[in-house]
Amino acid sequence: MNNSDQTKTGFTFAILAYFWWGFAPIFWKFLAHVPAVEILGHRMVWALAVLVLYQTVRQNWGWLPSALKSPRLLFMTGMAAIMLALNAGLYTWGINNDRIIDVSLGYFMNPLLIVLAGYFIYSEQIRPMQWVAIAVAGLGVVYLTVVYGQFPLVGLSLAAAFTLYSVFKKQTTLDTFESMTLEMGLMFPFFLVYVFYLENGNGGNFTSAGGLTTGLLILGGAVSVTPFLMFSAAASRIPLFYIGIMQYIGPSISFLLGVYVYGEPINRSLLTGFCFVWAALIIFATEGFRERQRTLRLAS
Repeated sequence: MNNSDQTKTGFTFAILAYFWWGFAPIFWKFLAHVPAVEILGHRMVWALAVLVLYQTVRQNWGWLPSALKSPRLLFMTGMAAIMLALNAGLYTWGINNDRIIDVSLGYFMNPLLIVLAGYFIYSEQIRPMQWVAIAVAGLGVVYLTVVYGQFPLVGLSLAAAFTLYSVFKKQTTLDTFESMTLEMGLMFPFFLVYVFYLENGNGGNFTSAGGLTTGLLILGGAVSVTPFLMFSAAASRIPLFYIGIMQYIGPSISFLLGVYVYGEPINRSLLTGFCFVWAALIIFATEGFRERQRTLRLAS
């Protein structure tokens, strides 16, 4: 496959991944009758099954013995796993409690929080226009809190959990799927015990809510892992800059779903708060594009 074909394939995988994430609320809405924590338990259990199958097909288990012998790697991966579970649980709760708009806000703000985390934790430089973007987004949060009258707790919590997940994941040396497999593996015993507890007469839905619910809970593992497979395939073929720009596709689709498909209420004050965040992202993306063009000119 030549470079042109590689690039086209990369963009295709990236678009598919972000559209998958954008439309994923439709799938989880079919499980709205199941508590979010129970859905989370099944997501983690069945996602590990998918990842084990994937790693087995790839015959890629050579990394595991050394990983299990590294206390630091296990600690960082365990902390990443906790943040991933928190993010996934909040995401599922938000969708199934008619808060898709709030969920989309979290993923819009996530890139800005990651930049801030890089500055405070890794002493990474933030360029002046990036500070402007962060300030504008901050004004959006203040506006939503003061004028709209509701602090965007769900959105900011989602963004914070995923940012911390990224911070801990940066401390590991494993690739995307090795890391995910270990994360799920560390969480697996706890969630498996929880799932069995629920099914042992404590309100579990896996065997009592009908075949459709059972099938959807199992399928949730593949629904969770598949976009990461596509994202990984894209990241290996095209520059991460383009991946970063396209990441806004997912929350944009989710926002539109919340408003136009599920009829979540939105008024002028809420829309104005979102406009602050969208303006921040436009500044952020434009500045990134110009910086990339400047870097390419200097390198040529």
